[in-house]
Amino acid sequence: VCSIFGGWTSESRKTMKPIFEKYNHLLFYPLEYEGLEESDNIIYLGPTPNQQVIPAIKWAKKEIGNKFFLVGSDYIFPRSINEIIKNEAKGTNIKIIGEEYKQLGETNFKEIVKSIKLKNPDIIINTINGDSNIAFFNELKKQGISSKEIPTISMSLGEDEIRHIDLSQMTGNYSAWSYFQSLKNNENQKFIKSFKKRYGIHRVISDPMEKSYTAINLFTQAVKKAGINEVSAIKKAVKSLSIDSPEGNIKIDSKTQNTIQTPRIGKIKENGQFEIVWESNKPIKPEPYPKSKTKKQWDQFLIKLYKEWNNHWAKQSEKQTTP
Repeated sequence: VCSIFGGWTSESRKTMKPIFEKYNHLLFYPLEYEGLEESDNIIYLGPTPNQQVIPAIKWAKKEIGNKFFLVGSDYIFPRSINEIIKNEAKGTNIKIIGEEYKQLGETNFKEIVKSIKLKNPDIIINTINGDSNIAFFNELKKQGISSKEIPTISMSLGEDEIRHIDLSQMTGNYSAWSYFQSLKNNENQKFIKSFKKRYGIHRVISDPMEKSYTAINLFTQAVKKAGINEVSAIKKAVKSLSIDSPEGNIKIDSKTQNTIQTPRIGKIKENGQFEIVWESNKPIKPEPYPKSKTKKQWDQFLIKLYKEWNNHWAKQSEKQTTP
């Protein structure tokens, strides 16, 4: 094996990172992430905070309102993203009126939604991961909160997750990604056609799925360029590599090994697809470390969380932490 493609949560990537570095191997990671990391052994396909979260909160403040309620899963990605949001809010009229977390996999959001209802924010910033989203949006519906009253903008919710949630509750909410299946370009139309032919007409494509496909194409081009499938040669060849992908032209930034890509915000329609309501007018360079803190300060922030979680990258249950 000369390269590995995958990983889902930032917890998984943080756990894999030292292994790839120890053996000088190469990971193509397809997910959006919190940044605050550098590794010569990872190619980061997903957007960094300046390509997803920061544009999303600026758009939300302008188009929806300035009162934000932050809700997320209790692990490294949401904690870091919300710290970035709070830093960005300083010196602006953005008001963070609530911040709540639940462990990964949690299904009880009754008290959090009660708090949302009581505080009545303009928008919910959602960094819940995985199936917990189903429970969260069901609880919003149960307590009478729809996108008309309080819209949600999600950072980890795409087309494939939406099909598992009541669409009547999801319509009118938002997600921030670089790829949406509804993008109109030739590369995407070919991709959709091939995908549905292989996996079924009912299947849909989300940003991490498109990023995984693009990662394989980048790898292929890098191997062709290098003329050999050896790790160090692939790493060298993939830097500054540019390809036309279903989301548009993307390029690997040679300095950070992150992807130069176009931020977008989509609004969920009744058919489970997204109407793109905003996109940057050109691809944006990645900034893994937001300028609101120094790299040393961000590293200290992460170390503090890691220690609080008993040397893990997510909060552990009492059962998990008992010897």
